[in-house]
Amino acid sequence: MILSAHKISALIFLLIYLVKTVLLLANQKERLAKMTKGFKGLEMAVSFIFLATGIIMFVQVGAIKTLQIVKLVLVFASIPLAVIGFKKQNKLMAALSFLFILASYGLAEASKKKTLSKSNSCNRKFK
Repeated sequence: MILSAHKISALIFLLIYLVKTVLLLANQKERLAKMTKGFKGLEMAVSFIFLATGIIMFVQVGAIKTLQIVKLVLVFASIPLAVIGFKKQNKLMAALSFLFILASYGLAEASKKKTLSKSNSCNRKFK
């Protein structure tokens, strides 16, 4: 349940920032302002769910691996970059923030595939 909520909120979070970044890079300032205003509540809720479920999962696992630390650094670095980038309409900061979020999502997928391949190789040994 928590994993599903985390995945869904991470995807929505990523999509929101993709659209906002594209609008900023395309100089669509009015559309960006409208979207930011219209989706403010949703964005805050999704951000909270994304971060809260991520923290809960880290606590449940107990051990933090190197990829997870890098993922956390990327996510927490992207937050101030996004806030400043979109507020000051700094395209470089906003794009960098989106890339950090995208990279953290990629690391999560890579970590998942690595875990799955290890469990499959363990299953083959015991068959």
